[in-house]
Amino acid sequence: MKTKLLFIISIVSIQIHTQVAYVKDLINPAGLIIIDDYLYFTQKDTNGKISKVDLTQNKPTVIDVVSGLKEPVDLINDGNNILYVIERLGGLYKVDLTQNNPTPVFILDPTGNTSNRSRSISLKDDYIYISLSDENKIVKVNINDSFPTTSQEFISNIGFVSETLFVKNDLYFTHFIAGVGIRLSKIDVTNPNPTPVIVENTILNLSDLTVVDDYMYVTQWNSGAKIAKINLTDTLPTNASTVITGLDFHAGSIVIRNDKIYVASHINPGRIMMYTDKTLGIQNLKKGNKETTIYPNPTSEKLTVHLKNNDFINSVEVFNLTGKKILETFVKNTSEIILNVTSLSNGVYILKTTSERGTSIKKLIVEK
Repeated sequence: MKTKLLFIISIVSIQIHTQVAYVKDLINPAGLIIIDDYLYFTQKDTNGKISKVDLTQNKPTVIDVVSGLKEPVDLINDGNNILYVIERLGGLYKVDLTQNNPTPVFILDPTGNTSNRSRSISLKDDYIYISLSDENKIVKVNINDSFPTTSQEFISNIGFVSETLFVKNDLYFTHFIAGVGIRLSKIDVTNPNPTPVIVENTILNLSDLTVVDDYMYVTQWNSGAKIAKINLTDTLPTNASTVITGLDFHAGSIVIRNDKIYVASHINPGRIMMYTDKTLGIQNLKKGNKETTIYPNPTSEKLTVHLKNNDFINSVEVFNLTGKKILETFVKNTSEIILNVTSLSNGVYILKTTSERGTSIKKLIVEK
């Protein structure tokens, strides 16, 4: 029985490594973020827009959310249906996704109406942090101000700064230092006198950042374009390890959901590639098992599936020991569901729970 159980776990939790051109015929896609079942992204053009696709579809149709922006380059979500977008040469806007036909609302120009370029935005508490590449600094804007007129300088003299990403209180950012090269550094935003700490200094042409558990995933563009990952628990500075090679030359924005990695490519026409990485699935599985509780087990009629740490369930699947899917349910915005198992015969089953943060595999016993 143990051999069969291990075999089935392998079937349902690990996907074969594949790559697919998931969305095609785009204009300089960037700023990938995931909200519920939708992948949002910018299309960087003089008549730029924010678009989205439904991740539950194998061949999704592109839906335009707003248009009329000037070269939008990055997006961030506040968790409450408010989307913030930054333009390459200035404007910071917000978009209310609860509206049927949302219109971008101008907040301010963090560059001070100059020709300096904005590259990335990140959100922490009440502040949006914006990288200003040509000014070699990061500024912040209080989004609770009714009518903010200026941004506040957070840190300066850090070289040509590009991508930013928060992990807890640490703001990670990429920057180019003359005579040194590209560096990935971090800074504690709670420190009144912040000093950058180098995280990784071997990656060339670093393009974008995302994080899953204790790992930061980065894209690297150019002829050796690839996805690499960094263990954030390692002693710093550390070195990245390669995950996937053979990306498009202009690989850019990256976002991850479960074992799927989405990467925007600035080729002409632009596209969003989707990669399936089995090592990511294993990594998420290990964490997911610790955060998922099922009870009672054994059960005869109903089973409660509960996720810890404010995680949300996406789907629950039940397989028999031959790998056949017996039950499946999809939910949203809940950390607990009650599954009716009265249709199952006595025996041992595999319960697969997929959440926003990973996948969990549990043994389910039905006894009547």
